Amino acid sequence: MHKMKNILIAGSNGYLGSSFARYLLSLNKFKLTFLSKSTTSVLGLENYYSVDLSRDFEITSLLASTDVIYYFISSTGSQYGVEEPRNFITNNEVSFINLLNTIKALKKKPKIVYISTRLVYKSNKEPVTEEDALEPLSVYAINKYSCEKYLKLYSKLYDLKFLIIRPSLIYGAYDESLRRNGIISFFMSKAIGGQPVTIFGDGLQERSIIHVREFCKMLVACEEKSKDNYIYNHGGGEIISFREVGDAISKKFNVPLKFMEWPEISRKLEVDQVILNSNKLSQLIDYKCKILFNSWLANL
Repeated sequence: MHKMKNILIAGSNGYLGSSFARYLLSLNKFKLTFLSKSTTSVLGLENYYSVDLSRDFEITSLLASTDVIYYFISSTGSQYGVEEPRNFITNNEVSFINLLNTIKALKKKPKIVYISTRLVYKSNKEPVTEEDALEPLSVYAINKYSCEKYLKLYSKLYDLKFLIIRPSLIYGAYDESLRRNGIISFFMSKAIGGQPVTIFGDGLQERSIIHVREFCKMLVACEEKSKDNYIYNHGGGEIISFREVGDAISKKFNVPLKFMEWPEISRKLEVDQVILNSNKLSQLIDYKCKILFNSWLANL
């Protein structure tokens, strides 16, 4: 009989982690364990553990039978990172290092699937590959870049197996009644509340975007098919500007679209243009996104 894979979702209470938990539960083919800092699971999940990894909790027994860890734990937000750098370093880097230090001592080491960010890349008018120049501008992006380097170091020293995923701009929710996250969701919340959709600058900067359901599907397929110790861009199937997003949302909810000058700090933290080249992933898995932004918005 085929052994059921043991998967731990670290950060199962967050936006991406909870969406991914819902997706894996729907597949009904894995043995799942869930971990977050909060005392209770936001989804009421069984086999949930409240652990603050930044405090170096002992979780050896929890990891001993784990095959794969999907690591979503992260404080997010470029502006917040500047305002609270110590908290970001603690939550984003110290927590991850503590996990690596636990794993390195295990005889059977789980593979780590680390969810990084597109924001590690230097702004580029052309789609960026995994080998293109990196230039993290925010505390959050620096945290992510540092954790990538820690992971590579521990892999070299202690034979840890990993995948690093750099996703595009993710929008929507696994269940649209649940929480969303990111700039598109921020536009949505303003419009639903009857407020103008406000864009900094001219809004012409473009991003590759992907619905969270599509991201979850691609993430599982990537882990199952990839060799160890690879980095993948998860770019999704669409390229769209903030102006196009804002215009579509403002028309959907019949609210004004406004443009404002960039706040000085925010402007310096913003990556002008980041479109992910996902050819490496496309060669690994055969995928075509079924959920596209305009049709998703129209059906809300």
